[in-house]
Amino acid sequence: MGHWHPETGARALVFGDSQTEFVGEAVASRLRALGHSADVSVHKGHTSTRLVDDARAELGTSLGSADSYDLVYLFAGGNDARKTGQDFSSSVAELVQIFPTAPWWVGPAPQTRIGDMEYAASVWGSPPSSAEAFLGDKAQRREAYSAQLGPQVQAAGGRYLDLRHAGLGGTEQAPGVFFPDLADGVHVTGNTAEAAADWIVEQSAPGGSRAPVAMWIALGGGALALVALVAVVARRRRK
Repeated sequence: MGHWHPETGARALVFGDSQTEFVGEAVASRLRALGHSADVSVHKGHTSTRLVDDARAELGTSLGSADSYDLVYLFAGGNDARKTGQDFSSSVAELVQIFPTAPWWVGPAPQTRIGDMEYAASVWGSPPSSAEAFLGDKAQRREAYSAQLGPQVQAAGGRYLDLRHAGLGGTEQAPGVFFPDLADGVHVTGNTAEAAADWIVEQSAPGGSRAPVAMWIALGGGALALVALVAVVARRRRK
């Protein structure tokens, strides 16, 4: 584990598939605004298996060592869901366990109606057949995989953040699943990415409004908590 203390902030790694380029970069920006540092590594189109190889190749070379990070965010699983019939559970566990600090795994967002057909055509190389091209069976496969992924991450010792629970609103994209329409139907971009990043940082980062107290203590935040307590007591005594 890194050596976080209140004066210098935490050292964070934001690592994963193409969602890292959008939501991940927004998370990194917010961490820096809170006084932390953040390294970002994007691997478009990579499954959890390939991300294990990517992490082992980059940690200690182009990135810090695995034990130098106080906070780790993994964006992965969306490309796994596309590989029908393959079992990625061992790769999920291996990716989590590379890091001594339990990582926050941000699961894949739902597939949605396409919000911008012109943009989607530029992303996918040709115009999608319709705004519903990623719905139906494709969306339900994504949901089935996501339902398995969270428990796998937690069983391996990681912490799972499901964007379906971020309160982002939207319309029904799969049975019982509500989410904003994404511009290309898959990637979380624009205002939705910004709102998702706010939620992720609130849940996880020192300085985020809902970050667990235990994490503050584990990362060295106990000193800040003590200072805050002393200040409160002093104010009360002056009244």
